[in-house]
Amino acid sequence: MTGRPYPRRRRDDEQGATLILALAFVVVFGLVTVSVLSFAGTGLKAARVYVDQGKRGYSADGATQLAINNFSQGNPCAPYTAPPINGRRMTVHCDPLNASPALTRATQPQDALRSLGRAAKDGIDVTTRGLRVQGGVFSHSNVTTGAGASMTVSGDVSAVGDCSRAVSQTPLPPTQAPYAHDCADDTPPAPADEAVGGDPDYTPPATAVPVRRTAPACPAPGSWLARLRPGYYDDARALTHLTGGDCPHVVVWLEPGVYYFDFTFTGGSAVWTVDDPTVSVVGGTRAGWDPASPTRPAVPDPGGCDRTRPEGVEVMMGGGSRFQVDRGHVELCAPVTPDRQQIAVYGVQPPKPSHTLKPTAVVTNVGFAHPGHALTSGERPTLPGCAQPTGTANCTADADLDPAKRRSASLQLAAFTPRVPPGSVITGATLRVRHEDDGDLTAPGAVKVTTAVGEDTCRTDDLPRHTALATDPPIDLLDACGLTVPSRLTGLTVTYAATLDAGGATATERLDGIWLEVSYRTPTTFKPTAVTASTGFTAAGTAPGDALEIGEQPTSLVAGADLTTSAPSASITLSGFGLPPLPPGSVIDSAVLRVAHQETGDARAPSIDVTPAGGGGGCTDLPLTARTGLGDDRVDLKACGITDPAQLTGLTATYAAGLTPDGAAGADSLDGVWLEVVYDPPPPRPATSAESTTFTAATDAETIDGADTARAALDSVTTPTAAIDLGGYDAPAAAPGSVLDGASLHIAHRDDPGKAGGPPPTVAVTLTGPGLPRSCTTPRTLPAHQDALATDTLDLVAACGLTDPAQLTGLVVTYTATLGAGSTTATDQLDGITLELAHRPPLPVRPTRAISTATPTAAAFLDPQNAQAIDATASTATLAAATPSASLRLGAFATPPLPAGAVIDKVVLRVTHQDDDTTAAPPSPTEPPTTALTVSGTGTACDAHHALTAHEGTPGADVIDLGACGVTKDDQLTELTVDYTAKLGKGSTDAADRLDGVELDIVFRAPSIRALSGCLTAVRGCAVLKSTDDADTTADHSRLVINGTVYAPTGAVDLSMSQVGSQVVTRGIIARTIGLGISPADGYLRPVIGIPPEPVLFTTYPAVIAKPASVTANTGFTTPAPGAPVDVTDATVPGGGRASLTFGGYAPAAAATGPLDHVILQVAHHEDGDVRSVRMSADFAGSTCSGDDALDLPVRLGASGPVTDQVDLAPCGLTRTSQLAGLTVTCTVTAGSGGATEHLGGARIDLLSGPLVQAAVSFDGHTGTVKQWTVLS
Repeated sequence: MTGRPYPRRRRDDEQGATLILALAFVVVFGLVTVSVLSFAGTGLKAARVYVDQGKRGYSADGATQLAINNFSQGNPCAPYTAPPINGRRMTVHCDPLNASPALTRATQPQDALRSLGRAAKDGIDVTTRGLRVQGGVFSHSNVTTGAGASMTVSGDVSAVGDCSRAVSQTPLPPTQAPYAHDCADDTPPAPADEAVGGDPDYTPPATAVPVRRTAPACPAPGSWLARLRPGYYDDARALTHLTGGDCPHVVVWLEPGVYYFDFTFTGGSAVWTVDDPTVSVVGGTRAGWDPASPTRPAVPDPGGCDRTRPEGVEVMMGGGSRFQVDRGHVELCAPVTPDRQQIAVYGVQPPKPSHTLKPTAVVTNVGFAHPGHALTSGERPTLPGCAQPTGTANCTADADLDPAKRRSASLQLAAFTPRVPPGSVITGATLRVRHEDDGDLTAPGAVKVTTAVGEDTCRTDDLPRHTALATDPPIDLLDACGLTVPSRLTGLTVTYAATLDAGGATATERLDGIWLEVSYRTPTTFKPTAVTASTGFTAAGTAPGDALEIGEQPTSLVAGADLTTSAPSASITLSGFGLPPLPPGSVIDSAVLRVAHQETGDARAPSIDVTPAGGGGGCTDLPLTARTGLGDDRVDLKACGITDPAQLTGLTATYAAGLTPDGAAGADSLDGVWLEVVYDPPPPRPATSAESTTFTAATDAETIDGADTARAALDSVTTPTAAIDLGGYDAPAAAPGSVLDGASLHIAHRDDPGKAGGPPPTVAVTLTGPGLPRSCTTPRTLPAHQDALATDTLDLVAACGLTDPAQLTGLVVTYTATLGAGSTTATDQLDGITLELAHRPPLPVRPTRAISTATPTAAAFLDPQNAQAIDATASTATLAAATPSASLRLGAFATPPLPAGAVIDKVVLRVTHQDDDTTAAPPSPTEPPTTALTVSGTGTACDAHHALTAHEGTPGADVIDLGACGVTKDDQLTELTVDYTAKLGKGSTDAADRLDGVELDIVFRAPSIRALSGCLTAVRGCAVLKSTDDADTTADHSRLVINGTVYAPTGAVDLSMSQVGSQVVTRGIIARTIGLGISPADGYLRPVIGIPPEPVLFTTYPAVIAKPASVTANTGFTTPAPGAPVDVTDATVPGGGRASLTFGGYAPAAAATGPLDHVILQVAHHEDGDVRSVRMSADFAGSTCSGDDALDLPVRLGASGPVTDQVDLAPCGLTRTSQLAGLTVTCTVTAGSGGATEHLGGARIDLLSGPLVQAAVSFDGHTGTVKQWTVLS
C-alpha cells in the first residue's frame, strides 16, 4: 500500500457534516489543470473541501463525493467507477449498513412496516416481485407473499406468526451485526415479542373538528387549479367529481394544514376516488409548479410538494372514510418539524384506557454507558450498540461503581411522548422503572428515582433491589406531581440514581427503561353557532362571525376591533354553545372556556362574561391575560358555579375589549371562544326489582358491585333449574321522541360445577316487555364462567334492532341457570344485571309567531300566543253553525343555528289538542271537530295537508314525521309554517277546539372526531388508503406518494403500483393489515417504502480493471472477429437449447496491491425472446461459484442496449491477485421453448484492493449526512 506524504486523518466526531449538492469541487495539483465537478440539484451538502492533499488523495475524495451524489439521485448501492480526476480513475464500492434503531424515535417510526392486527387475515402480504423496504418489518400476525412475489428488507424481520421464505434481508458487511429474523416458523421457532412491536399511539393532529369546508366545483374553462383549504370535508362524491374524470387536467391542491375526512357521517359515499390519468392531487407546500400560471404546468411526479417544509398536510380519516387512487397522481407531504412525528395520513382509533409515554431525551448523565438505551424498555438484543449483560437479553444503560473511580451514577430523562392533547383531563399517571442491581447496592436508598416538574421536586422513591431485570410496582405521580393537566407533563423530569454501599467493593447498575402509564379523557368541543350581539368589532378585513372558529388554516380568521379614544371599547356575544346537549345524567368533570385572542397597541387585557342557560351561576368581568400574539386563556366554568349539563345548552359568552386608561389607540383580535367539556356519561341503570323463588338474596342481583350476589344451589332432584326476574329499568324516563344510540345489558355471573372437572351450569337470559320486537324475546345463552365472576355484554341495538328508548319501557330480564348435562349439583351466582343506555333527547323548538283571524264565516282561536308552547295553556276556538271552522297559523320557529355540518336524525312536529263536540241534546249522533295541520316551507313532500286524530275530553298528541319526508338539514326549517284548522264534525252544530301548542322536536348529531368504523376495521379488502394498478397502461401509471408516515392502527392499507422508480412512502406504514403490490421499474434497486436513515458505507479504491484476452470454449455464440473484444458477441439459442461462452486470460491493466477486498464481475447483456436463465460460472482454484453453483443474472428482456449487472466474486473465494492466472468465466444462456437471442456486451472484472477513503453516510431521501470520513492511505 502506497503511503501518503501526510499523516492519516480520521473524522468521526458524529457532528453530521453535510455534503452540499451544489458544491463545485476544485482540484489543483502541480501542472494539472483545474477540474470542476457539478453536484447541483441533489440536496447533498459538502463536509469540507480537501486542498493541498496530493493528486491521489484528491482523486479519491472527488470520486467518493461523486459516488455519494450518484446514490442520492436514486441509483442503487453498487460499485461506481468515477470519471478520471487528475488523470486517475477510482472505483467506489458501496455497502449497506445496519439501520436497526436502538432508541425511541421522536420523529419517525421504529419500523418501515408494522402490522398491528392479530387475526390470521391481518399481517403483511406482498403480491409483487422485487419489493424493497428500507427499515424493519414487524407483524403481530404473519408476513406472507403471493405466487412469485418477494420482498427484500434492509432491516429486522419480526413476526408473532410465520414469515414467508420469499422475504429476504439485505446482506451486510462482515463487520456489521446481521439483521434480526424472529418468526414463529424459524428453526428453532423465534416468534417476535409483541411488546416490542406495539402501537406507538401517536397523538392525533386535532381533537376538535376543524372548520367545515365544501369541495370546489370544476375550474372554469381556461382554469386548471382547484384549491382545498384545511378543514372538515364530509362529501366524498363532490371530491370524486373533481378527480374522477369530470374535470380533466385539474390540479387539486390541498393547501398546508390539518384535514379531517368523515365521508360517512352524513350517510353519503364513503370513498374519494382519483380515477383520471390527467389529474394531479398535491398536498402541502407546492414545489416545482406555480399556482398562478395561466396554463396548467407540469406538476413534478414525484416532487410536486416540498418534503422539507414545516408547512405540510396532515390528513385525518374518520368513520368509514376511504381514499383510493385508480388512475392519476397523488402526492402528500407531511409537515417537517424537529420534535414531532411526520404523519401524513392518520386513521382515527377509539379512545384507549391508558397510554404509554416514553422519554425521548437524556438531560444529564453521570457514569452510565449507553444512556440512550434507557429511553426504551425491552429492546431487541441485536440492535447495534446494545450491551448484553449476563443473564439478560435487553439493551440497558449500565453504570459500573467502585470506591476508586465512581461511587454513584445518575441519569435524568425528559421529553415524554406522545403528548397528551391539550384540554384533556388526566385521571391516572404512574411511573414504571425496569432495572437490575448487581453487587453492593443493598443499603436503603441505594437505588432511587426522583421526579420533578420544572424546578419543583414532587417525590423521591427508594426502589427495590433486583438481581435480574424486573419492573418495579407503579409509582403514583398524579396527585404528588399535580399531573392532572397535560401542561404539567411538559416539564416532567425523572432522575435515576445508584450509590455504592458504604464499604462496598463493586456494583453494576443496569437501567432498561423508564416510562409513564397515563390515563386521560380528551374534551368534547362545543363551538358557538351564532353571534347574537357585536359592538365595535368592525376592523377592516375581519367579521364578527370569524370568532366562531379557532385556528383556521392556513391563516386564522379573527373578529377585530380598532380601539380609539372616540371608540375606546368593543364587545361581542357568542351563543349556541352546548349543542347537541350532553347525555341526560352525565356528570361534568371539567368545563373550560377556551378564549383565543391578541392585543396590540394600548389595548388592555380583555374580560369575559359567562351566562349559563336558565340563569344561576355564571361569571362576570373575568379578567383575561393580554397577549401580544394569538394565544389562549382557559376559563374554569366549574369555578363559576356551572356544574349541571343543562346549564351548558344555551350558554352565552360576552367578550369585552378596551383601551387602557391612558391609551390612545390599540387593537383587539378575537380568534374564537370554544367550550371544552370532559364528562362522565350516565352510569348503567341497576334493576329496581328482583323476584325469585330459587335464588337467595335476590335483591343483591339488582346492581353489579363485585361483592354481594344472588345464589342458587342446583341439584338434579329439587332444583335442576333456577331463575330470577329483574326489572324496573325505566327510571329515569327518557324524554319522548329521544333517539336510542346504544342499549347494552351487562350480566355479571359465576357458574361452578358441583364436582371439580364436571360440567358447569348452562345460563341464559330472556327479555320480555310490551315494546320489545319479537326478535328480542328469544332466550340467549351466555358463556359459563367458573371460579370467578365475569361479565357478559349483550348489545340490544344490534341484536334486536331497537331505535327508541320507549321500547324498553317495562323491560324484565329473566336469568336462568340449569344443571349441565350429566351433572347432579352446581352453584350459580348472579352479581347483577344492569342496563347501559345511550340516547339523545329531542331539542324542542317553538314558533315565535301565531296569528288567527275571525271572518264572517270562520271563528278565530282566542289568545293564539298560547299555542306557541305545549304547556297546558291553550288557545281555544268556539265553532258554530255560522262559523263552522277556525284556523291558526304558526311560524318563525326559533330553530337555533346548529353546528356546521350537523345531521338531523329525527325531526317531528308535535301537536297537542282537544276536540269536543258541545252540541246541546243533539237529535242524532254527532262527531267531534275534525282537525288537520298543513305544513309548508320545507321543500319536501311533507308540505301537505295532514289529518289529525280527534281527542275528546282530554288533550292528546299527534306527531308528523318530517324526517320521513327528507328533512335532514336545519336550513330546510328556516321557512317552516304550519296552519292548524278545526271544523265542525258530522252532525255537530257547536264545538270547542283547544290547541295547547305545536312544537318542533329535533334530534341531531354534530360532527366529531370519529374512529374508523365499519368494514375498515374488519375486512382486509376494505382499505382506508388504497391504490390500484388495474388501469395502468404503458404510458399512464397510478401514483400515490406519501412523504411521511401512514398511521392507521385499526385500518387496512393496500397499495398497488407498477413501474415505480422512487420511494412512495418515506416514513413507514403502521396499520392493522398491510397489502403491498408495488412493482419497481426495471433497473430500480432502491427501496419503494422505508424509513430513514438509509446508512451506506462508501469505500474508494484505485480502479484496476482486468478484461478477458481469449475465448477458451464456445457453444452457440458467434465467434468474435480478429482484434475485436472477445466478450462482445451474440448467440441465437433454439427452443429448449443452451449456448455458452468461456473467457480466460484476465490480466489486470495495473498491478493490484495487497489482498483483494472485492472482485466485481461486470456483465453487460440483454436478451430477446423466451429466456429461461442467464448464469455466470467463475472457475478458479477453490471457487464456490462454478458448475451447479454458478451465479444467476437477471434476465434483461427488451432492453434498448446492454444492461450491466455486477457480481462480487470475493465471496466465491477470489481474494488474491495470483488466482487470476487460472481464472475462467463462463456465460451460459438457456432458452425456453420459444427460443432466444443473447446479446453480450462485455464481461470485465474490477479489482478492488488498497482502499483510500471510507465515508459512512446516512441518507434521508436525496439528502445525505456524513457520519464518518476516514482517509486510509
